Order: sequence, then structure tokens, then C-alpha cells
Amino acid sequence: LAAAALAVAGAAPAANAKPPNPAVWNAAYADQLHPGCERRIAVERASGRTVAHFSGTDVGPKGIGDKVFLACTPENVEKYKLRSWAFDGDIVGDKISAGDGIHEGTWNVNAKDAQNPWIGIRWKDGNRWIVVDEPPP
Repeated sequence: LAAAALAVAGAAPAANAKPPNPAVWNAAYADQLHPGCERRIAVERASGRTVAHFSGTDVGPKGIGDKVFLACTPENVEKYKLRSWAFDGDIVGDKISAGDGIHEGTWNVNAKDAQNPWIGIRWKDGNRWIVVDEPPP
């Protein structure tokens, strides 16, 4: 129960915790700062690295700012237009990084009996991407 409380608070996992299988990152996610926008990570082993292929959608022009919190609602899409994006990063153990200082996060799994259980990515800025769809094994 204490471990679940620490996980909810965003604390680092125990030192003896086993890193997740890289395949767990391969999923679609809900982004709490961009509701309704697509978020997906596809995982690939390449040249001894575990590569995360990020892709998704946002509203507004590229470069609109680093702190734009717009939902992908029909109204926002009509006003600002929908755009797609993609970039790559690396997965090492329970950490994921695109090397941009923004997409830097850790894998989170709360205990099922936690007050607010969720599985996904806790980003450096406090945002969460919560797994909504896992591909079949």
C-alpha cells in the first residue's frame, strides 16, 4: 500500500523493481493535457537500442508554443486545424526520452487497489499519458 501511495505521488520506483519489458510502451495513450488528441508509441529494437516511435495529433500550427493545452475537440479542430506529428526517442529500463528535454518520462504502474490506479507514462513536467489501448501479444 505504501508503494502504491508513492507511485501515485510520482515517486521513483524501488531500487529493486524490475524494469518493464519494452513492449509495454507499445500502446495508444490518453494525454491529460490534450484530451481527444491521438498519442501512440510503437516500439522497435534497432542496432542494439530500443527505439520509441512517437506519433500523434495536436491542434494549432507547429511552433504555437511549448505550453499549449488545447483539446482536440471538433470546435478547436475547426478553429486551429488538426496537425499530425512524429518523432523518435529511446527506451532504457523504465525510462523514455526523446532527447528534447520535454518528452522525458518513466513507466508507471499503480497497484490495482490504489486510490487512483493507472498505467502509463509519468512525464518530467508532471503530465501523464495513460494507456487506453494495448496491442494484442
